[in-house]
Amino acid sequence: MIGGPYVLYSEITGITPTEADIAVLLQPLDVRKVLFLLCRMNMHFRLASESEGTTFERAVGKAQEFLFNNFTDEVLFEQIKNSLKYTKTHERPLFHPVQLLAMMRCAMRYCQGVDDSENVTDEQRYVVGRCCLMMNDLLTTEEDNQRLFRGSDNGRKAELMTQLLPLFEIQNPGDTMHLLNRSLGMFSLLTSNNSTRSEILKRTGGYDFPERFHDLTGVGLDRWIAILFCCVAYYSQYGGSDGAGQEYKYLWIDPRAWVGASEISENDLSVVLGLISKNIGELACAEKPCAIKRCADIASFKFHPLIKIGFLYICSDHGLLVEKMFAGTYWAIHDREDDKGRKRLASAWGILFERYVNWWARDRNFQKSMTFYPCPVWDRGPSRTRKKHKGTDEEAFDAAILQGSRFMVLEYKGGFLTLEAKYSTNIRLLLRDLNRKIAKACRQLSRSISELFGIVLGRKLQKISTAHVTRVIPVIVVQDRALRSVGVNWWINRQFQREMKRAVLRPEITVEPVTLIHIDEFETMIDSAEGPDFGLLETIQLRNFRDQEGMSDLSDLLLKSKGYGAQHSTRRRELEAEFNRCVLKYAFPSEYKSY
Repeated sequence: MIGGPYVLYSEITGITPTEADIAVLLQPLDVRKVLFLLCRMNMHFRLASESEGTTFERAVGKAQEFLFNNFTDEVLFEQIKNSLKYTKTHERPLFHPVQLLAMMRCAMRYCQGVDDSENVTDEQRYVVGRCCLMMNDLLTTEEDNQRLFRGSDNGRKAELMTQLLPLFEIQNPGDTMHLLNRSLGMFSLLTSNNSTRSEILKRTGGYDFPERFHDLTGVGLDRWIAILFCCVAYYSQYGGSDGAGQEYKYLWIDPRAWVGASEISENDLSVVLGLISKNIGELACAEKPCAIKRCADIASFKFHPLIKIGFLYICSDHGLLVEKMFAGTYWAIHDREDDKGRKRLASAWGILFERYVNWWARDRNFQKSMTFYPCPVWDRGPSRTRKKHKGTDEEAFDAAILQGSRFMVLEYKGGFLTLEAKYSTNIRLLLRDLNRKIAKACRQLSRSISELFGIVLGRKLQKISTAHVTRVIPVIVVQDRALRSVGVNWWINRQFQREMKRAVLRPEITVEPVTLIHIDEFETMIDSAEGPDFGLLETIQLRNFRDQEGMSDLSDLLLKSKGYGAQHSTRRRELEAEFNRCVLKYAFPSEYKSY
């Protein structure tokens, strides 16, 4: 995660810029050349964070130094040095992805020049750099800032959450290997599993996820994953082996020559590139939901991270391209379904996500004595609440983990917040969507905890003895990356505590605050629990002890926890074989055979 607040142009120069000021500077420039520069700047920033053998802070700092040295003229260079003085480069970024993406929209709107020369002049780079710094002042409004200082403490916290959420999501994209493994697990292994496939078909009225994807997009799921991964890997080579290189030829894909030694078909490549790209005119005219305003409208790049210029495809944001491997699979279908189809898709996606999380965690050799129970069900008896599907037992939780007298109960939420909720910075829209899609898990957890541990005779779970349990640790596993942002866990925990106030539990039972865990972190936590040092339940308890409200960043604690991320599980090795079958066998069959 990027460090402190970004640097404002006004604090460097004493001048508060407007969008009109940016327009004047951009007008003489060729939009194609400006977009190439901005994409290069963003690629350099993104790939620096993937450097091996260096800390994230050092990598981001070096990227800032490179951009600072190459995109600021002499006057601005000296102003920045004099103003920031001893500030470390990673603590106050000058350049960052949200700013660069917003600048791309401005370039498509205001650039009118024509320049067919191949070279980029120093003056052109300096103009782009100055415009980028000016854009920092335009990413928020005075009204936004004032809302942070009005109302109650809780109201200001909710406002801060609302304003930081879209910035957090763009600044902190998913990890390539996490998303690749999850795509292979969900879209390859589980969709071909007869039990999972039958359940989805039964509960969605026959919605066949792989078949529907092929029908609506024109390409199979396996080939979608393979081609997207190859695109991600290709652009990644711009950073060289150490993340600090500048291999310019990897800034664009030319379909006429890109396939090379690969056996990716021209048709498959054309379909995938068409799904994730738009040309300059299409992006400039892209309609946006009416609630999404402000000059930092970058939602269109989430859906189409590649920009088509002539025969070439340049990458507006490497992180957004990586996200297409997983979340992009959902949106590729969603945007082509009618309302009825979208509801069935959402249901199928939820089932698939639930089955994936349980598949990831089950049958593990945990070093510390604990037992994972996927889909625990109630003892047969009168049906009073909870999820029940025709012909099945009634589920109590999506999963549970028992370790001594501690009982972790889990609910999974694979849904996405709407674009309006994420990007409008409208607190009412965001809270309404959070309540509808995520806080629902609070009600489910509270209800089942009350039934299981209530002071009056409650219900029992099949094959799980909880008579000795004294501490309950509720967890919600989510997959929308925006939900990792500051304040979301705090707000969700407030809803959970409100629900639990209605419960009357046995006196020996303590229920901890609810913890929101993103699937990336949950995957690593489960892997780490196979090692000798990492304590999964202990780590969550430590976080709850230090922060009852849930305002702190869970990932910060995890990264400091002994043994976290040190274990590579058998599940990941299983996915390596699927990668060879799904990606190598299709794209590079000769390498697959030799492997």
